[in-house]
Amino acid sequence: MAIAIGIDIGTSSLKVVAMGEQGQVVASASSAYPVRHPFPGWDEQRVADWWRALRSATRRVLADPTAAGVPVAGIGFSGQMHGAVLLGSDHRPLRPAIIWSDARTTEEVARIEEMVPIRTLVDMTGNRASTSFTASKILWLAAHEPDLLTRARAIVQPKDAVRCNLTGELAADVSDASATLLFDLRRRTWSTDLCNRLGIEPGLLAPVLESAQPAGQVSRAAARVTGLPQGTVVAAGGGDAACSALGVGLGTDEARSPLLITLGTAGQAFAVSDRPIIEVDGRTHGLCYVAPRAWCQMGAILRAGSAVEWLAAATSVRPSRSTVSRLFGVAAATVPASDDPMFLPYLIGERSPHFDPDVRGAFAGLAAHHQVGHLARAVLEGVAFALRDAADAMAGAGVLWDHLRVSGGGARSQAWLQIIADAFNVPVEVADTTHGSARGAAMLGATAAGWFASVNEAAAAVRSVERVLLPDPDGVERSAQRLARFRELYRPLAAWSRMH
Repeated sequence: MAIAIGIDIGTSSLKVVAMGEQGQVVASASSAYPVRHPFPGWDEQRVADWWRALRSATRRVLADPTAAGVPVAGIGFSGQMHGAVLLGSDHRPLRPAIIWSDARTTEEVARIEEMVPIRTLVDMTGNRASTSFTASKILWLAAHEPDLLTRARAIVQPKDAVRCNLTGELAADVSDASATLLFDLRRRTWSTDLCNRLGIEPGLLAPVLESAQPAGQVSRAAARVTGLPQGTVVAAGGGDAACSALGVGLGTDEARSPLLITLGTAGQAFAVSDRPIIEVDGRTHGLCYVAPRAWCQMGAILRAGSAVEWLAAATSVRPSRSTVSRLFGVAAATVPASDDPMFLPYLIGERSPHFDPDVRGAFAGLAAHHQVGHLARAVLEGVAFALRDAADAMAGAGVLWDHLRVSGGGARSQAWLQIIADAFNVPVEVADTTHGSARGAAMLGATAAGWFASVNEAAAAVRSVERVLLPDPDGVERSAQRLARFRELYRPLAAWSRMH
């Protein structure tokens, strides 16, 4: 018997899982850390916090009775995407990481679109410019912290910085790299042409590997502080969205591949393909998948579970995990009515399909008799509608589906799952794990170690569904009417947001 270790660097916490040879999660642990906001709109985290969390969570997993003393065959990484971590000549960070949700780069996005026409950019990379993407963050650093940028020897993604701590080696993977706006989507390599157009030194970008390729081994120093065996192979890993898809069994060999809906801090609609799929207007993301010769389409929204957490904080003197659980409970207990309020979840702007950093969220239709349960249900429904908007933009690029697979922490809520089933009017498969990203990372580590002959073989090994929910006919009719009203609200809300 042996285990593979999966490490997922999320926005709010780092998760570690130990996966058995049949793809089952036998032990897990997590460790939280903060997002720092030095100025409005700035979101930063420290590599030291991620590394501290890894050491803690890994030791707890390895001490679990189901994993203690069991040989570790391989290790894989998953991580939040679109970041910018500046590393110096000694691989130490030069400043806090600028993470995906940071919104300081509005001017840089405009500059990118002046230097490279949107259609050209989308055709080359599968994406349009956004405040989320790494390219705009590098341009901001060039304008505001040029001395630090001059000292930098590498700019990497969060998981790549942590993996470098573990192995001492620098590397990038195709899935994370394709979400930087500096990557040639079709050729699966860095775009020197784009780097030159944007004035970015290509030598700052780490060598790029396929996700299941070995990217080093656990060093002696890292083994001492993490408990992981020295010399264990470490796979390049992948971005969290792609790893989450792999972790719930999405390969390229399914006859009827589902549309994956992920309910984490943010939300994604995600589909795998054996060819690049590009939405010509750039309303969604074309990315590389964690399997060779595989690509994916993703519609990303900025707020999902974090919208529920926001409501918990706004309605409680002392918000806590139990407060969030209570909101899910009161949402489930609230009977839908014709005059229910509507929620637009654009608390920090939105990505797919609007790519509008200025729009802000709103409740509409509040009445004196509405209670917290109505607000909570409106938040769940608003996120579902935002995901449907993103998925419909993907459909315009040729992504078709007849069922969903849902994963992430939000999948624990039966009420939310039913709202999503009704909003999409298709069956919903509930994944057998809420550790999708971390298990996907473990699967990449296991593939690098030789457990599986391919990433597709790994996907087939864990393709299990806990249960299936069907849409409710009455809920579908009600949802269709409310979705139309939801969509009507965007334009006036966007116009109002720009006035303030």
